[in-house]
Amino acid sequence: MRGFVISSASHRGTGPSSLDTVGVPVTRTTTPVPPSQTTEQTQSSYVQQLAQVPELASYGAILNSSKPAPLTENETEYQVSCVKHVFREHIVFQVCLSHALPQCVDLEPPQFNVSNTMPDTILEQVSVIMQPPVDCGLTEDFIIPVPTLSSANSPGIVYVSFTREAPDDYATASFPCVLKFVSKEVDPGTGEPEAEGYEDEYQLEDVELAAGGDYIIPSYSNFSAEWDRLRTGASITETFTLSSMESIKGMS
Repeated sequence: MRGFVISSASHRGTGPSSLDTVGVPVTRTTTPVPPSQTTEQTQSSYVQQLAQVPELASYGAILNSSKPAPLTENETEYQVSCVKHVFREHIVFQVCLSHALPQCVDLEPPQFNVSNTMPDTILEQVSVIMQPPVDCGLTEDFIIPVPTLSSANSPGIVYVSFTREAPDDYATASFPCVLKFVSKEVDPGTGEPEAEGYEDEYQLEDVELAAGGDYIIPSYSNFSAEWDRLRTGASITETFTLSSMESIKGMS
């Protein structure tokens, strides 16, 4: 394995412990955790990102976007996750690639995330090859690769677009996926990549396109708010008699 993820840990030394300095007041500061994005904010972020891609301009409104699904383990040299965007006549898989230091790997971006944990390497011609089964109702349109990915231009984004052959049908498929790229080592003296590189690929987990969560478009953005709204709606109460049995225990 050429890269790895390391987590920060405190170093143990020979200096005094906290038990030796009980009488010294210690001031501790905490960094507030930013609130997570709402459904509306996340959807708005998707719309803004896809609007910057000319090839997707004619696709119309996004009907539904899935949650990020990891396609690799956290300890592997590449971190990958996927978000599926459903349009009326297309399915778009959005892939975000981040070339970052191991301790700075971000697994939260709302797309098909790829994080390279090797800061001394530059990746070129980065793409994700998706192979749907024959006659699944989807036809590949194009792949928009990332020309060059380094720590200086992270993150990069790869787009993979498919046409829905029958927009009124819910096409389902399992996509075997492979991350492909040209890897080049960086000269530590000059910071420039070597002239020659080598083609490499990385097998990812399959991406599943299901008829349920990927196509269902919720009519509400917040379940709690919708539930509270229904409290004031119309309601009905009825009483039923169990004529053929003495209790509901007989139904088991």
